Amino acid sequence: MAKRGREKNPSESSGGSNKSARGRRRSRKFVSSSPVASPPSAQMEISSSTSFFKIFFPDASTQKLRIPPAFCQQIDKKAINDMAYLRGPSGHKWQVELMQSKNDLYFESGWRDFVFDHSIQVGEILVFRYEGQNSFSVQVFDHSACEKESAFSAQPSKSSKGESCNGPSVLQEQPNMALVVVKKEEPDDFTYSRSLMPTKTPEQPSYKRWLSHNTDDRSWTEVTKPKRVPTIVSQRRPVTQEEIANTLEKAKSFASENPFIIIVMRNSYVYCSFFLSLRADFVRENLPKSNAKLTLWDPTGRSWPIIYVCYNGRHGALSGGWGKASVANNLEIHDVVVFELVKKNHLKMHIYRVVEEITPFKRGCDVEREH
Repeated sequence: MAKRGREKNPSESSGGSNKSARGRRRSRKFVSSSPVASPPSAQMEISSSTSFFKIFFPDASTQKLRIPPAFCQQIDKKAINDMAYLRGPSGHKWQVELMQSKNDLYFESGWRDFVFDHSIQVGEILVFRYEGQNSFSVQVFDHSACEKESAFSAQPSKSSKGESCNGPSVLQEQPNMALVVVKKEEPDDFTYSRSLMPTKTPEQPSYKRWLSHNTDDRSWTEVTKPKRVPTIVSQRRPVTQEEIANTLEKAKSFASENPFIIIVMRNSYVYCSFFLSLRADFVRENLPKSNAKLTLWDPTGRSWPIIYVCYNGRHGALSGGWGKASVANNLEIHDVVVFELVKKNHLKMHIYRVVEEITPFKRGCDVEREH
């Protein structure tokens, strides 16, 4: 599927009105993956005086994000230790705190919500444009060097202090219903979540409680310690959009009394980063509220120990161990996997392949990833 990007008019005013995601998807933009590439400001025609970029690494960028010192002079000093707004590609805004520590400035409180709501993966690039009045627009580039498609449909999670620029949120949950079906606007990502218990409106945490919850940097870095893992190069034949759609329809017919979630595989899930993000509603209702070890059962009955990473009890992902399970089961992009919670901390995989015939992978270059 081609990725659609956003092209800004250089004459556009810094505080321009918010636009819909569709209005901004006009042309593809590329960021060179070369380690000696010229600064993104030159490649993307962005003024160096109002923009900066960051490469995302979980150890350094999950809890807070450091703003480059050379850029700090562009920010009004009155804005320091105050709230700022990040406008994502979807047009929604995320509220973060702009904090000073010694001589450095950071995005802190609220930043982690932005990271998880956009499913930011290791190695992805974020480009920030300062629009004045404590506001920044953010572009997200994934491993293809194009703007990340799913970022155009990202929405603030319920507990994040975000603002919608495009009308009401698509996500709607009805209380006291046994089955909750959530459909994201992007066509290739569906989540079906069946709860064993009636759903309840989650308690909104207080500001102090939110700040203090799960902020142990050491516990995070223990599960994200870099480890060298080979990338995977697919040898599968090209697939058609019809085949992709048919595979998803088959997966949607899955039924179980147990909670389950349907996820369409992406590049970063099965070829390189091996960091699989889970939808917040499924995490909240069915999975541990802190980092934990899960057991994943594949269709052949093999079990795989998986490191489950959870932030604030609302966002979760499969990290260490997921890569081995994915490669061993020859998962490819656009394949669909149903994760069924068969018992506490035990997930069973049901795999729906776009191409039934399995073609062995080719090993690529080593990359750093979470342990």
